[in-house]
Amino acid sequence: MQGIIGFDPGISVFWIWLNFTGFFFALIIAYVVSYLFPSTQKDEAQLQRPKFTLSDFHNKESYILFGFFVFILVICAYLPEILS
Repeated sequence: MQGIIGFDPGISVFWIWLNFTGFFFALIIAYVVSYLFPSTQKDEAQLQRPKFTLSDFHNKESYILFGFFVFILVICAYLPEILS
């Protein structure tokens, strides 16, 4: 892992611990920022909430995204055969 990031702290670290520590530090930073800058209360009557229907998702972009999602799933399923 140290060869990938270009920094060797002198200990060997499994990559999952980097994900865990990154999540942990991001969580701490988010809590500190939310404590230092509290949000203001908004009047619920003035908020405009969008109403979504099923017909909103029947457009070209949704079909393209779904197609790429299926394509990625197929590639991941056949990746061991492709690489062997």
